[in-house]
Amino acid sequence: MQFRKREPKKIAIEMTPLIDVVFLLLIFFMVSTTFKTESGIKLKLPKAKTGGVATAITPIEVSLNSRHQVFIGKEKIAGNQLLTKLKELNASGPKPLLIRADGTAQHKAVVFIMDVATEAGIEKISIATIPR
Repeated sequence: MQFRKREPKKIAIEMTPLIDVVFLLLIFFMVSTTFKTESGIKLKLPKAKTGGVATAITPIEVSLNSRHQVFIGKEKIAGNQLLTKLKELNASGPKPLLIRADGTAQHKAVVFIMDVATEAGIEKISIATIPR
């Protein structure tokens, strides 16, 4: 009897399905991931026990540092330009205002920002804090 030698099967990893799975995972993580946005201005926010979560609408962020400089986003704004800038940002529709004031900032500076915001037609004003 003559026996034939069996040819060993060539084992290979198919790359196409592997690449498809990796891309699907990449897309899934890109879509489902959220990023926390922080302004580039260094502030020491005050602590509070009763803090709430921000609304779904992206608010206008006004920052006030310890030297009483006012920023909208990362742009430094003079006190007399704050009203016109807030009116421009609120013109597209009513938006809430988030005041990110340094804990050492004077109360009168925060009240000034709130007063100007009300004058600009902003009805919802929040103050950013960190949990205790």
